[in-house]
Amino acid sequence: MCLRITLPILMVLSLISSTAQQDLMLYNLPNVAQSIYVNPAHAPHDGIHIGLPFLSSTSLQHSNSTFNPAKLFENVEGRVEFRTEAFLDNIREKNNLGLEMSSDLFSIGLPIKGHYFSFAIRDRLSAGLVLPGDMLRFPFIGNGDFDATDGILDFSNLAIDLNHFTEYGFGWSMTLKDRFYIGARTKILFGKENISTADNTIQWITDPVDYTWTVEGDVMVQSSGVDNLLDSIDGNALLENGRIGKYMFGSSNTGLGVDLGFGMQMNERLDWGISVVDLGYIRWKEDNRNFTGVGAEFGFAGIEITEAFVQEGGSFS
Repeated sequence: MCLRITLPILMVLSLISSTAQQDLMLYNLPNVAQSIYVNPAHAPHDGIHIGLPFLSSTSLQHSNSTFNPAKLFENVEGRVEFRTEAFLDNIREKNNLGLEMSSDLFSIGLPIKGHYFSFAIRDRLSAGLVLPGDMLRFPFIGNGDFDATDGILDFSNLAIDLNHFTEYGFGWSMTLKDRFYIGARTKILFGKENISTADNTIQWITDPVDYTWTVEGDVMVQSSGVDNLLDSIDGNALLENGRIGKYMFGSSNTGLGVDLGFGMQMNERLDWGISVVDLGYIRWKEDNRNFTGVGAEFGFAGIEITEAFVQEGGSFS
């Protein structure tokens, strides 16, 4: 029995999405056509590959740094209980949630005389959300725990990052002396939607004497292609209206990308590889909008309850 060991080294340098990651399991499946997405040098040289819409590769990945069900819930005498203290202890100053989806709309791969040529059209979406620690603690400790917060809930770490784009990738790889393999993919990118936040300084301040609230600070929301997103929510998306050409090529948010890969077969049981993927950019020029709170302050001193508001018997009128 021969055991094959693969030692992957992956360098992900991404300007397209700060949360973009690839499924590292593909590193150990070099005979799968989609393995070129994590290392363009990994190509199945022994057959032709054709992928069609809805019949080809679709992937969904989720990540989070805080919400681990195995740590947050426990079985106590036949009932499930939420471990509040364990949840609070696990909260960080920045708590990350991430989602990445990709779907091959069309792909083809051809081995020709020791070379492997590929082409793929992929629809890709990545989204990231950063939740401040004070925001997650608030439902449990409120805004009046001055020992824990000094009366200040800091929401400045709240951030959103969403990218949706279509990728047209042209790939090539080859094997040298039956030991070394190299590959590259060049990509043309068409951006669909982009939403990100910047310059967040929002704080919720509670006065220790009279418990009045003041929410102060600012946050900027930068967006591109929001109309497309709203149309999708309203059921008026381009694909739903049969405007496939407009969806595929109609965006003026264009960019370029490149993937590079290298590997070496050490012996029958050991090989290694290194890759740089998703290195590139998109120029967001279409339907650009910025939203800001212009540094306004919002104060709340409570609602005064007098006898005029209360009926006899203690109920509110």
